[in-house]
Amino acid sequence: MKKKVVYMLCALMAWSSQATAVSAEQHDVAVTTSVMPTYTVTIPADTNIAFNATQTDFGKIELTRAQLEPGYAVRVSAATTALTNQADVTKTIPYALNANGKAFTSAEYQAVGDSTALTIDITKADWNQAAAGQYKGTVTFTVAYVPSDA
Repeated sequence: MKKKVVYMLCALMAWSSQATAVSAEQHDVAVTTSVMPTYTVTIPADTNIAFNATQTDFGKIELTRAQLEPGYAVRVSAATTALTNQADVTKTIPYALNANGKAFTSAEYQAVGDSTALTIDITKADWNQAAAGQYKGTVTFTVAYVPSDA
């Protein structure tokens, strides 16, 4: 019986020392991230127009920081109100918001440094017809992240 136990133990040890077949499996794991679009646009500051000036530099619109998706742009549009006499709102001085001598309504920007220089233009005839007084108008800039037109 002792021999039987010894044989069984030897067989058990021999069996446990044998290499067992290993099944290898491979798994791919995705690593992802997301970068949200971010941008900074600089727009002109408040501006004082000198009396009888037919063209006044108004500064520029500039994309100063940008992380945009491919195929997207930052669109900046502008809407103006006439210069209105503060004592008599029926008295106005019309003006044009221009870029490169043409009326500016909107532009798209995709790369840092893209910019548009603006001027405020008032004709000599409009200055000549203006009533005396203080005038105030506004330029409203709207900035939007949009699919690019380009």
